[in-house]
Amino acid sequence: MEQNIFTLHPNKRNGFCVDKHRYEVIRDYIISTLIRDGDVSLDDLLDEAKNEYKGGFDENVSWYVLIVKLDLEARGVIKCTMGIRPFHQQVIKLRRKKVKSLIDGGTMKFCN
Repeated sequence: MEQNIFTLHPNKRNGFCVDKHRYEVIRDYIISTLIRDGDVSLDDLLDEAKNEYKGGFDENVSWYVLIVKLDLEARGVIKCTMGIRPFHQQVIKLRRKKVKSLIDGGTMKFCN
C-alpha cells in the first residue's frame, strides 16, 4: 500500500498530497545536489533532474522537484533567494543544521 504525505508551502498556502517514496527520492536528490555543488540555481536543478530521472517518473519530474523544493523551503531546510542581474535566477542554498531532523522523520503529515 502506498503512503502519501502532505507537503508544506513557504507562504502558508495549501500543499499537495504526494507519494512518500517519490517525495523521499526527490528530497534526497535536492539535498545531495546542494551538498555536492553548493548553491544551485533552480533552472540548473530542474535541468539536472530531468536528465537524472528521464523515464523514471510516470509524471513530470519537474513538478515533483518544485513541490519538494517548496516543502523543504517551508521546513527551513533550504533557503531560496533571487540572484543578481541580469538573470534574476532563483538560487537555492542548503541549511545544513535542518537536514538531519528532516531525514530522521521530522514532522511529516500523512494523507489518507
